[in-house]
Amino acid sequence: MIRTLDLSDVRASRGVDGPGVWLSGTDGSGVLELRFLMDGPDRDRVRMTMTSLVGRTPADVLSAVRMVAGLATAGGLVLAVRGGRPLTQIWRPEESEVRASPLIGLARWTITFLDALLAVQAHTLQRVTIPDLDDITPEQIAEIVQLGRLLRGEEIRTTWTHVIMTLGTPDHLPSSHQEVGLMATSPIQLNLAGRLIVLDDVQRRVVYHSVRLADPHQVATAQSGDTIHLVPGSTATATLAVVPAADVDP
Repeated sequence: MIRTLDLSDVRASRGVDGPGVWLSGTDGSGVLELRFLMDGPDRDRVRMTMTSLVGRTPADVLSAVRMVAGLATAGGLVLAVRGGRPLTQIWRPEESEVRASPLIGLARWTITFLDALLAVQAHTLQRVTIPDLDDITPEQIAEIVQLGRLLRGEEIRTTWTHVIMTLGTPDHLPSSHQEVGLMATSPIQLNLAGRLIVLDDVQRRVVYHSVRLADPHQVATAQSGDTIHLVPGSTATATLAVVPAADVDP
């Protein structure tokens, strides 16, 4: 796959430590600086510097991050005049350079997170920006990545241990030892480093394949509005999905 990245503020300078010309430029978002050494003593070289992504929108920086991440899979870089001929040969990092570069590995991981944030942005009027990863836990990151998968139409199977729900009417209760399937929908609110992001046009749907009452004796006394405790029946499998809010019964 060929990716293009426009560079601005392109500059040329002579190296002070040997022959060759350095050409440098910055991508449109200002997060990635690339420096190409042309006509050097050995082979052409490329140096990459990425600034912090915090506070920027995923759409602004994804092109630059994808470009860097692509170098991990035998990709290469070519510097060319926009709409014109190449100025350099294809530069492919050696395997040792890929392993030694924390930037390439970080970019590969970051793409998944940024794609999830981009999917969230499509379902909210609030501006979604990239948080400082020091302000969110690994569990929250995993939750955001999972939400991104769901928003892109994927259904995810998982397991569960218990769920607490509010009873609508006693008629909705299974009999004391009966196992039933259960579907529940709920609004989606995302805590993004202390900012509450509300997705107003979709809801989360969970289908519990088999549930039963944790306390079978509750059937005899349960009233509307009571809290009931449900546990898995013959299987603890549940299927997660995201559905349009307009399709959910009030």
